[in-house]
Amino acid sequence: MVNNGPDTATGVTLTDRLPAGLNFVSVAFNKGICNQTSGTVTCALGTFASAENSAVTIITAATTAGVISNSATVRGNEADPTPGNNIATENSIVNPPPLITDLRVTQTDSPDPIVVGANLTYAVVVRNSGPDAASGVTLSDRLPSSVTFVSATSTRGSCARVATIVTCNIGGMANDTTATVTIVVTPTAAGRITNTAVVSGNETDPISSNNVAATDTDVFSVAVTDLSVLESDSPDPAFVGNDLAYTIIVNDNGPFDATGVVLTDRLPSGVTFLSASTGCARSGAIVTCAIGNLPNGPGRVFTIIVRPTTPGTITNTVSVTGNESDPSTANNTAAEVTTVDAATADLSISMTDSPDPVSQGTELTYTIGVTNSGPVRATGVTLSDNLPPNVTFISATTGLGTCSETRGVVTCNIGNFPVGTHMSVLIVVRPTRLGTINNRADVTAAELDPDPANNRATQSTDVVSAPDLLVLMNDLPDPVGVGVDLTYMIRVVNSRAVVGPPATGVVLTDRLPANATFVSASSAQGSCTQLSGVVNCNIGFMPRGHDVTVTIVVRPSAPGTLTNATNVTGNEPDPDSANNTATESTTVSSATADLSVTVTDSSDPVTVATPLSYTITVTNNGPDLARGVRLTDALGPSVIYSPGRSSRGCRLEISSNSVTCDIGDLPSGATATFTIGVQPVFIVGINNIATVTANPADVFDPNLANNHDTETTAVVPRFADLSVLQFDSPDPVFA
Repeated sequence: MVNNGPDTATGVTLTDRLPAGLNFVSVAFNKGICNQTSGTVTCALGTFASAENSAVTIITAATTAGVISNSATVRGNEADPTPGNNIATENSIVNPPPLITDLRVTQTDSPDPIVVGANLTYAVVVRNSGPDAASGVTLSDRLPSSVTFVSATSTRGSCARVATIVTCNIGGMANDTTATVTIVVTPTAAGRITNTAVVSGNETDPISSNNVAATDTDVFSVAVTDLSVLESDSPDPAFVGNDLAYTIIVNDNGPFDATGVVLTDRLPSGVTFLSASTGCARSGAIVTCAIGNLPNGPGRVFTIIVRPTTPGTITNTVSVTGNESDPSTANNTAAEVTTVDAATADLSISMTDSPDPVSQGTELTYTIGVTNSGPVRATGVTLSDNLPPNVTFISATTGLGTCSETRGVVTCNIGNFPVGTHMSVLIVVRPTRLGTINNRADVTAAELDPDPANNRATQSTDVVSAPDLLVLMNDLPDPVGVGVDLTYMIRVVNSRAVVGPPATGVVLTDRLPANATFVSASSAQGSCTQLSGVVNCNIGFMPRGHDVTVTIVVRPSAPGTLTNATNVTGNEPDPDSANNTATESTTVSSATADLSVTVTDSSDPVTVATPLSYTITVTNNGPDLARGVRLTDALGPSVIYSPGRSSRGCRLEISSNSVTCDIGDLPSGATATFTIGVQPVFIVGINNIATVTANPADVFDPNLANNHDTETTAVVPRFADLSVLQFDSPDPVFA
């Protein structure tokens, strides 16, 4: 912008409304201030002296291809004699972005190595990694000079060979697609040959380094395999009568895979063959393993186990052969020298007792450990334990072999015992007298033991009298209703004798039943805690004959049967663990109903042999329906039941001289009234006792005091009230 004068221009403003297809990026200016709003750039440039100029640079980004026309307008406050040059327009051509395709090529050869005259296959893979589709894709493969072309095929397009160049016209390839070209040739001379493949297309390729792939192949005149064998022994030194293992590794060091491979092991004299790996067979002193095909790379491992029979030095020799030419036969044979020593086995024994001290009459366990420290396997191993007097044998178990007991001696025939092995024998006895008892055990084997001092172990145990803890439990009430507190009264007792040892560390553990919510727990001694439905009460010290009461309250949450189990333990062994546990089952009713009964007599006193009636009223005071309601009326021995004067639905129980009336379901607030007719037969007072009950599985009665009522009736003898009357007639009488 320039002021061509002749006067100074004021209030100069530049306006550029960017056309569609351009996005505003930035604006730079050296005078005034510029802003952009909704695609319009406005610059307030201020005052321009005559001949003064200024430049504004607007940077945009084109969004569409084609011709874009942009116009800028400048104006000021003064009159402009040449308004035609106040507008400038610039037309720009926007070209579309170039297509980009990242073509890449990879190839593999098979087989490698290869012998002269065999077919060699090159698998060449062309991939379009995009982002655009590729067109005019061509693969050019320059074959090695020392090969004979056989064929070339492509999964896309077609291929043709001219001299040593194979050209495949693949054509179009969408983004992320592949084409595989397979080229088969026949090498004609030994050596290393190189095949080179190049891919190209019409579009711009941003990464040209992956457009070329070359593969080297080793060509041999004949197949060559370098077989080798390695051998090791374990253990060394070995021992007479113990296993000796030869580990043999056969490798094909290449470059070709081996065929017809055979491993031969000539066993030394002075050994007995035991076993060999699968695929191996023994004939006399020769073990043959038919391996067959063995690929170039990781080898095969074989194990041959023998047992030396005499001391000295033995040498085991192995060899390997195959069908192919072997350039290095020195590593086809291996020999292993092993020293064989006479057999010795250092057996040792240890013994522990548990518990110690032990309570008289309770179980005492001896744990006897046997170890073979070698250097050879022990055979014919026997453990002998001379039990102390005043014990009763219970059992003996062993990890190896079998155990038996005869007249206080436990004998365990362990048999073969490998080197480094440890095993245990558990012997359980029950001491019968107080005092100290001593146990002794010995271990022997067929082999010589270099250290016989550790073949015997002894253990002393103190036998003491024992406290006998027992637990008793009852529930209240039973039955109980859902949501009603249920109390378990648990009594822990240290035996019932007056003299004897105290119990220490006494703990009561109560596993609360399911469908019950814990409310509280307390103990007359110690303290109680509850966690996840388990109540633990730490009672502690309890002298002999002492007892402690624990109270646990729960609240049933569902009808049915609750079973609570409790257990008591102490630090000392308990001679009678059967009484350390108690269980209590409680019936939980689904409903709560307070049933009540009243009885009245029709006359009191009543004359003997005169009919008497009782009116009995049963009421359900709620809150729930009562099921299985039954009225039982105990008449007593001095009356006779009169069914004709009694309510229907009642029956006499002759054995008890009582009347039963089955009411069944009785809703809350309802009553049932019955009449029971009787006739007194003796001149004695009558006690009529009425009782109402309901099915405990269905109904919980919170107030049992009003479930009974008694009516007493006096019985008097019959009386004859004689009287005399006198009349005169006529009255008056005349003389």
